[in-house]
Amino acid sequence: MDTAAIGNISFFRGLGTADLMTIMQYTKTEDFEADTTIFHIGDKPTGLYVVLKGRLRVYLPAANGEPLKILATLEPGASVGEFGLIDGQPRSASVDSIEITQLLFLPAPAFEIIVKTNPMVAKNVVKNLCEMIKAQRHQVYATENDQQRIESGKVPSTLQAMHTLSALLRFHNKRVQVLGLKT
Repeated sequence: MDTAAIGNISFFRGLGTADLMTIMQYTKTEDFEADTTIFHIGDKPTGLYVVLKGRLRVYLPAANGEPLKILATLEPGASVGEFGLIDGQPRSASVDSIEITQLLFLPAPAFEIIVKTNPMVAKNVVKNLCEMIKAQRHQVYATENDQQRIESGKVPSTLQAMHTLSALLRFHNKRVQVLGLKT
């Protein structure tokens, strides 16, 4: 079983082969024709997708007189849906296939089981989320204590802590988008 696809996801980076194999047991591959919607903005998150073959387009649909806005084109190895996997918040963008595409899918309920039953995975996810937050320019923290805990990595390895870290990253991303800050 090739663990490279799941091992390249930002918050799984650094896990050993055994932990990655555990995660892979919960995944499945899905094939999509070109121009197929994977999910819409506002949809309930069902899980995480990793591009194995093909390309995906991440975009904000045209609304309120604004044109469609392409946020990213995802190539093999890229993933989408990480934050929804953790926090269960609705999809923040729409995604469709540009060409025939094969995706690796990790369902959200499986992720919850994995982090509750595998402390090493949970610890690694929290560590990598903290690293993602520390790497953000213009990051805003609620308190200095929060900043110190995140910067020192002294955050509990719980699903609740993952939800909070994910919310902080989502807030930052929205703030950057609205204010036009350079990342």
